[in-house]
Amino acid sequence: MTAAEIAALRPAAGAASSEIRAAIARVEVARDEHAAAAAEIENGRRDRLLMADDRAVAAADQKAAASRLMVERLTVLLPLLHEDLAAALGRETVAQLQAEVEEAARAARARDDWTVNSLPKVWALIGEGFQLEDAAAEAHAKILNNVRDAYERREVREAGPLGVQLPDLPAAGPRAIFTAWARGNWKP
Repeated sequence: MTAAEIAALRPAAGAASSEIRAAIARVEVARDEHAAAAAEIENGRRDRLLMADDRAVAAADQKAAASRLMVERLTVLLPLLHEDLAAALGRETVAQLQAEVEEAARAARARDDWTVNSLPKVWALIGEGFQLEDAAAEAHAKILNNVRDAYERREVREAGPLGVQLPDLPAAGPRAIFTAWARGNWKP
């Protein structure tokens, strides 16, 4: 493998972490394969010294040396790839955080928009609920007083029962539901 081929194993600057991880895996596999090839050649050297001619021994030694050189080159490349991976992970984390900041900013803008455009409507609706509750309570008390006063007179009692059921006021009216507003803590 030439120096250019080894350099080609390193992804371009700015590569994604997934691409760099894949390159690290390829380099580790290639390093292990070259180490195994060199070990295999070196393990058979003794037999070659006794049985092979000088050229075969020299060729095997050259092949083992080339494999060992490749192991060294790939071993030197790995820390550089790990540095590239750390930089890529840093870039990707910053990009993710930037997206999260934008998401948080969008949520804050939506909240501010609601506060400006919708909260006054909520206040108005709650205020209307308080007015309706007060009016219902006043009308209820008024009819009870009127019925009580009217039935104190003999001619009304002789006319018979009223014949209608007066509805009860609900226990959980707007003032019970919106207690903070009812105490005046959330006025516009």
